[in-house]
Amino acid sequence: MKTFIAILFCVGSLHAADRWQALSMLESGNCDNVPGASGEISRFQILKSVWREETSLPFSAAVNPFTAMTVANSMMQNRVQHFISTQNKQPTAGKWVLLFHC
Repeated sequence: MKTFIAILFCVGSLHAADRWQALSMLESGNCDNVPGASGEISRFQILKSVWREETSLPFSAAVNPFTAMTVANSMMQNRVQHFISTQNKQPTAGKWVLLFHC
């Protein structure tokens, strides 16, 4: 838990582009083709069910860093929009990281 809080603090203080780079490093070590423990794909370790919700591209496309970024960004835009509509405010950087993992 202490590690997760430290990660939230560090990632939360970064700018948007750096935030994505940090998440990629933390999630997969920037490895594009190593599946996660629950079968997550891409450098961002996206669940296959979430991948399917965001794109019609095959799972094999997740090894492309640009494609992975596009899908992850689409996922986060949807989650942030939902957060804004329910909370009536922008998520803080820390909340953004939590939204990524929800």
